[in-house]
Amino acid sequence: MSKNEIKLKGVVEKETAISHLEDILETMKQGRINIQSSKDTVTITPGPFMAMEIKAKSGKGKEKIEIELSWRSDKEIKGEPFEITITSDGDEDEPRSSAHSEHPLPARPELKTPATSAPSIELQDKSEKETGPDKS
Repeated sequence: MSKNEIKLKGVVEKETAISHLEDILETMKQGRINIQSSKDTVTITPGPFMAMEIKAKSGKGKEKIEIELSWRSDKEIKGEPFEITITSDGDEDEPRSSAHSEHPLPARPELKTPATSAPSIELQDKSEKETGPDKS
């Protein structure tokens, strides 16, 4: 099997980022995620078990969250599950736990076609990756 990859990096408004994440969630629920840039397309089919890594950082005026999911289509992934609670300041009394979510997200039938709810993020050119973006 050949390896296809798209790496997108850019700046978007918070609502656009939320929209992209919602689209990923909904297409994942449907069993197939199609990600397109102006040049490439990658289609992935999530497996029933996934390795999941969540990393959150806060400090010196900069905050970051990284979420990585990976799976194998040819065999089951083994490992230890973990518990996580995700809240906002306004709902600390009602944490949303990955193990016991009482509030599933509503289905979005409009996402049965490729998601286009938010503007695209430009594909990072390999030459920019080598020299790096302007970090002023």
